[in-house]
Amino acid sequence: MTSNVARGRDQLSPEEFLAISILGRDAKNLRREVEPGKDKPIDMLLRIQGTITVGADGTTTSTKKPSAEQVLAYLLRALPVEAAASVEDAIQALPAGGDSLNMPEELEGFTARARSLIGRLAGHKTSPRKGSTSGVFNIGLVDLESLAPTVSTAVTESTRAIRFDDDEDEQGKVAG
Repeated sequence: MTSNVARGRDQLSPEEFLAISILGRDAKNLRREVEPGKDKPIDMLLRIQGTITVGADGTTTSTKKPSAEQVLAYLLRALPVEAAASVEDAIQALPAGGDSLNMPEELEGFTARARSLIGRLAGHKTSPRKGSTSGVFNIGLVDLESLAPTVSTAVTESTRAIRFDDDEDEQGKVAG
């Protein structure tokens, strides 16, 4: 899919595009109010006034822990065959339920030990991140019919097609 967003970038400032992005995040909350369907007609001219706030760039630290499957596979490989079979039997005896598994209170000490051991296996990666953005906007529809005919014609003829699409194109996410 080819994006038409790039054509509009030379006509809108980065701040104006950022305002649209912020409004788009808010608009996602309205999705449940729109019935599914293709090619729903939209024809409107908006006036957006307000301010944006851009936070300072910083860093973020992500933590990656081995999965339960990785830890269990290592244990099954490292333990003697009889001990590995006992571990398998104990796991088979657990009730299904994932996160909703109700652990008896006597396991709390073991849970803390397990958390500590898994924590030692965790890897930490620090990455740069852009500052957060927010905005306060007044949004209004511009009624072309109420404008003078020459202004209405000029506005209509000067608008350009900028496509914002939440489908991926060759370069990744376009918007959304």
